[in-house]
Amino acid sequence: MIRILRPAASYRGDLILDERNKPLTSRDLNLLPFAERLNLIQATRGRQKHMLLLDAPDPEALVPQLAVQDFYLLVREVGIEDLEEIVALATTEQLTALIDFDGWPGDQLDGPAALRWLELLLNVGDEKFLTTLHEIDLGLLILMLAKQFTILHAPGDIDDEDLNFEVTRGNGGYVLDYANEEESKAVTLFLDTLYRLDAAHFYLVMEGIRWETQAQLEEDVYSARCGRLLDLGFSVPHAALAVYARIDCDNFPAVAARRTPAASYDDAPVQALRLLESAAPGGILAAVMAQGISEDVANDLVLLINKVISADRVNPGEDKELRSATERVYATLNLALENRCNHDVAAAAQLLAEHYPEDLFRYGFSLTLALQQRAKVLTTSPIAPFLDGPFRAGVEILRRDRPGFYEGISKTDRTGERFFASQADLDVAQRWLAGIEAQQHFFLAVAPFTLPTAESFDLSGCEPETLADLTLSDLFLTSLANLLLGKSFAPEPLPANSLPMLHQRITVDGQLNGTLRADTIRRFDEEVPGLGAFVNWGLDLWAEGFCTVAVDDLDPRYVEGLIVRR
Repeated sequence: MIRILRPAASYRGDLILDERNKPLTSRDLNLLPFAERLNLIQATRGRQKHMLLLDAPDPEALVPQLAVQDFYLLVREVGIEDLEEIVALATTEQLTALIDFDGWPGDQLDGPAALRWLELLLNVGDEKFLTTLHEIDLGLLILMLAKQFTILHAPGDIDDEDLNFEVTRGNGGYVLDYANEEESKAVTLFLDTLYRLDAAHFYLVMEGIRWETQAQLEEDVYSARCGRLLDLGFSVPHAALAVYARIDCDNFPAVAARRTPAASYDDAPVQALRLLESAAPGGILAAVMAQGISEDVANDLVLLINKVISADRVNPGEDKELRSATERVYATLNLALENRCNHDVAAAAQLLAEHYPEDLFRYGFSLTLALQQRAKVLTTSPIAPFLDGPFRAGVEILRRDRPGFYEGISKTDRTGERFFASQADLDVAQRWLAGIEAQQHFFLAVAPFTLPTAESFDLSGCEPETLADLTLSDLFLTSLANLLLGKSFAPEPLPANSLPMLHQRITVDGQLNGTLRADTIRRFDEEVPGLGAFVNWGLDLWAEGFCTVAVDDLDPRYVEGLIVRR
């Protein structure tokens, strides 16, 4: 549950966001005061929100109160074809958000998306149609229509009166060359409707199309669109990347800005607070949000989610991508709060109230960048080509621009990845990386042999067959096997006929000898602190793929953790 606390002077009261707790029917809802009904509708989503709005006695008052992004998400969740009544009640700002979000695949307006928006307005009634066209940004309207046709002739361009009448009797006297003839009927109906309702505005728009330079117009309109989205937290992608900028974790109180609370409710921007419910917070953040966060903190959280959406170049209308962005924000904030406050909920709540969520997000993310730098060093190390699969996968995930948490770090049977979400994640990843650094130290500075090269290591007739297939565990376990068989600790390929003797020396009742395991781990961990985890992991290969196989069934091709010469 997420509780959003509103100022005592606000007429609306607290807002509770809880996906699992929305039992009210429309009949029950409509018995409540307007402010409470609006709260509950804001907390719902999709078809439930649609139903509650339609069944309300005053949808004309409720719909304009929806934040523009909330309105856009409603359209994406339900479908524009089912929202005709709602669209007719929407504000021009809400309707503009539809084209702002979905009409710009880059820095150029998409013609088909613009046409869908124009067709949408044909179904809202004459009064709403005209009001919207008077209120919408004129440059945007001109650009949307300019994407549909080119003006060949304006009224009065043709001298022959009879011909002039024949070719200009539609479209207010303009001769048009449509971008798509199949869609010209809808465009013509749009123009005829505007001409019928307000001829002066029609000519203003058409002359704008005729004389404006489209490239400059598109640049200006795009700039205005970016400004509107910036108010919602959507920076252009390259600017939004600042959300991932490193912050000085050691001096956070000194470098992070102190929050300036809104002087009154009206000073806070209106955001789609329902977006906070796209994912569930965890850890100490969940406790803080359940006991209540102020509305200006909630608004800033929405801005932060939108900035992450921009930086990660995800689609703001796709539920899965919204959930992922919100999960990243919650996970990273929780990591920051736990790192600074341990599990002290009161201290975490104060920290979130005093600092902007973006700075705390940067703090949490910066904690993972320290791991990233260590992982990058390992990828340039001579041991990198020989890292075993799980270790290589984890290092690759950590070295990314946005380091991820490899689930094999904490559960050896897992291969997925997720966001860093807690101090425990950070701690276990640090220990895991230290273990790989211990592998590096052992094989480069302690082991009595050098890493093999194509020139120095003969794998003819061996399993594995190529140097590219060799791993550190192969080198270590083969060396250990040689030692157990009375030879030097070196990765010299084992003769296939020595496998039964090795099996006998390390196996007890079909299992790896426990004393051997404990002694081996202790010996190498004492030699190189932190190496014991790798040794234990390697011995598991013997325990599962060698000791459990009957001696008569041993096949050099399928023995794990050993270099065997057939």
